[in-house]
Amino acid sequence: MKEIKYRIDRYQVLIYSRDIKGQRTRWADRIIRLYQEGREIAQAVFAGEGEKIPEPFLSEDEKIFFFAASQRFMEVLEILRSYDPVYIVWQPIYDPKEPKDGDAFFLVEEDKK
Repeated sequence: MKEIKYRIDRYQVLIYSRDIKGQRTRWADRIIRLYQEGREIAQAVFAGEGEKIPEPFLSEDEKIFFFAASQRFMEVLEILRSYDPVYIVWQPIYDPKEPKDGDAFFLVEEDKK
């Protein structure tokens, strides 16, 4: 499997309310949808407080799912607001037990002149 790198040109922030009385539970309360050329290429999903955070995931259509604690939400949002370009990267990791194992991360590259 190869490294996948998308340049983010647009994003959408979703912040969900807690459903206290209902039976429905949502482990993630904040999502940032990430787009490249009009196509959703990734989601940064932030777990609600006390929820277990899953490992990053790459879907069959090569959409990257970056999972993090809710405390990292503002950090990611600040990166998206402050830098251009910003990339999201999927980097495969060799693991014989999990053929699609990998890491997801945000990347900012700047030339210092």
